[in-house]
Amino acid sequence: MCWRCSSARVARRSARRSFASARVERRCLRRAFSASPSVEVTSSFPETMAPPEELKVAKPEVLQFDPPKRLLCGPGPGNAHPRVHAAMSLPQVGHMDAAFLQCAEELKSLLRYAWQTENPFTIPVSGTGSAAWEAAVANLTSPGDTHLVLVNGYFGNRHCDMASRYGARVERLDKPWGEGYSVEEVE
Repeated sequence: MCWRCSSARVARRSARRSFASARVERRCLRRAFSASPSVEVTSSFPETMAPPEELKVAKPEVLQFDPPKRLLCGPGPGNAHPRVHAAMSLPQVGHMDAAFLQCAEELKSLLRYAWQTENPFTIPVSGTGSAAWEAAVANLTSPGDTHLVLVNGYFGNRHCDMASRYGARVERLDKPWGEGYSVEEVE
């Protein structure tokens, strides 16, 4: 070990001790003067308690994140509408807040409209599309049910796996990835 490394280590150790003792000292002062509001206890370190200059790490220059504009056309993630981005910049609301519950009810009514149903148990799923899919399969499949699965890619295989885990009898129609099915083939 070189003499520079060992001296830097000793300096860091003594600086840590100085910070710790200053912290304890401030805590004691706060307790002692808590009854007297006229006494101000500062939380900044005195100049003599600052770490030596050779131990300070320079602050890196970090620019504001400015991602390039891209058109995402894959299965996910996808581009969000500018209104969605604007809504995401609003202050957050807790999940038990009355404003959140009202927003959830409005969302449920929009889901009922989108799916053209009157079912009051229409709910948004906070998760990926696969999470919602798994929730639907788990809640609508009973052991012995038959699932006809058109397998022409990854998600068809995934559905076969999900349905079989819930006890369904899986009927597969397989085609190479990306090829479609005709109505006659399904019938």
